[in-house]
Amino acid sequence: DSYSWSKLNRKTLAQNIILPGYIKSGGVNGVFTADTSRSMSDSMLNDVASEIQGLLNAFAALNIKLLIGDSDLKEEHDMRKSFDINEIKMKGGGGTSHEFVFKYIQENSPAFAIIYSDMKSDIEQCFAKYDTNGTAFIFIGTEGCKDMSRYGMMTWITRK
Repeated sequence: DSYSWSKLNRKTLAQNIILPGYIKSGGVNGVFTADTSRSMSDSMLNDVASEIQGLLNAFAALNIKLLIGDSDLKEEHDMRKSFDINEIKMKGGGGTSHEFVFKYIQENSPAFAIIYSDMKSDIEQCFAKYDTNGTAFIFIGTEGCKDMSRYGMMTWITRK
């Protein structure tokens, strides 16, 4: 357990006193979310699975929560070394809302969030509605999706 300036103490912040927030060891360091809405093709969902596997290989020491959904949360997984991407159903098919992602971020204050999506959703409204608690955002967008770089780092997956 420790204190960090990346997560401010919300109790004292309400009194205009800025202090570092308390972080429990073993907590979630980050969240990866996969959009499985109807507008995401099978090839895009295969890309998501590949990105998740790459994340596991690169950041095995981190606690990362995987959230999969379209208009609501369909699956939630703790990503660990023993995690098997093949056990996940990358299916959805509904509309798209990032509301469940932002609720999770507001409640858990992860250090970072990686959002893989075509960004055809309410994501900008979610930024206005929810407290993201200093979470750093990385967006992995599909070709032609809207630019989210005003909220964090943005990259695109393109197909040839």
